[in-house]
Amino acid sequence: MTTSADLGIYYLAGQQAQPEIIHNSALNQFQVLLSGVISVGLNTPPGSPAQGDTYILGASPTGAWSGRANCLAGYFGTGWVFVPGNNSAGTPIAMGVRQEGLRAWSKADDKTYVWSGSAWAAAAASQSGVASKLASGDYYLTQPHAGDWISSSLSTATSFFGLAYLDADITISALSIAVVTAAASSSVDVGLYQFLGCGKPGVCLASGTATTTTTGVKDITLGSPLALTAGVYFIMTHANNNSVAIASAAASATGGDRDTTLLLSNGFAQLAQSTEGGNYSIPDASLPGGAYTVGMNLTGLTISTANATASAGARRVAFKKQ
Repeated sequence: MTTSADLGIYYLAGQQAQPEIIHNSALNQFQVLLSGVISVGLNTPPGSPAQGDTYILGASPTGAWSGRANCLAGYFGTGWVFVPGNNSAGTPIAMGVRQEGLRAWSKADDKTYVWSGSAWAAAAASQSGVASKLASGDYYLTQPHAGDWISSSLSTATSFFGLAYLDADITISALSIAVVTAAASSSVDVGLYQFLGCGKPGVCLASGTATTTTTGVKDITLGSPLALTAGVYFIMTHANNNSVAIASAAASATGGDRDTTLLLSNGFAQLAQSTEGGNYSIPDASLPGGAYTVGMNLTGLTISTANATASAGARRVAFKKQ
């Protein structure tokens, strides 16, 4: 039986007897290659597999998988199909450097696994954004708005919401603000939240308080490094004790309007009214539970024109790279 090099895919021979058997066996091998796997590193075959169930095998497989270390295995009818299969002499092809680059999608953790030539490992996320180019300790501005830099005051009885745009995966060590106008006995809370949809923040991913009695950059150091994936997040800021101004950007037709469509549940309708955006504020009494606390859970809150007011400028918050 002739098979391909490296992967052992069945070939049809000239004047092949019962060619449909060889052809269908090769199609099953292609399905193994193209289907997502149920798990990675399993060594014992399942007792009752379903048709088409596919696995990445471990380094010491047993039973029907014996001798197929690290191979892909798919169940079809009454037996298992492997990739790599057998060579033309009928001997199983071992996984090694010739199979480097073979990949499969894992349904268990929604990751692509790649064979390095010696082991399976989850593929690294694509890193092409600005955030991926930063050195340790660099700051990544999360709100790249147009407009001039101004100072924007925070109220002690109102929570302000903005958006953070992250263009690549990054691990951060601090949330950071720049204090423009300080105040005695003052501090500012900053919270980083999930983005569950337009106008819908979720649980708090990180939060802390910066003392703002002096001007300058204030790092809110996290208890442990936080790994963030590229995407959109909500930022919540709140002044304590005294009003304080932090760095901001003037609202603009581009920056403000873009934010409006994501910050509010009815953002597109609000956009049609040509409102200024950039930030929206909600009285603390309208928050879940009727009061503000740092790091509070905002799941269930819907930011809309019914409870939020447009505020010129987006309060600048930066991520400090670990």
